Amino acid sequence: MASTRIVDLSISEDNKYLALAELDTSGAIIKSSIKTISIENASTIADDYIYEENNSKMLVNINYQEKNNLVCVYNDSIDAVNKKEKKQLLEVEDKITFVSGDLKNSICYIKEEKKGIFDSNSVLNIVNTRKRPNILI
Repeated sequence: MASTRIVDLSISEDNKYLALAELDTSGAIIKSSIKTISIENASTIADDYIYEENNSKMLVNINYQEKNNLVCVYNDSIDAVNKKEKKQLLEVEDKITFVSGDLKNSICYIKEEKKGIFDSNSVLNIVNTRKRPNILI
């Protein structure tokens, strides 16, 4: 019997990879993992890889962007993952009320900025993941 549940999936732009976002809630600590399967070699596991988080980050959404970079939205961050490495794109703070990795080559988030006791602004921020040098490929 499987102890994980698939919470999201994404197919790369070139239709060569399928990424599955899995959550294991069977223990005291939530475990998130991303399994990437080569569609061309579906009968073998040679091109498959699994990325597992070490702590209790909860995986919420995944989305492929250009060059097969996989943007992963967690409860506390947005990260980019590929076969070589993982980079954090955004750390989710208390004042951030919405995050998304579903844009083409960008992530977005809404941050609340207080102007007064009962007055605040919601600011939409869009970050281009292709133009930042510290982001993957």
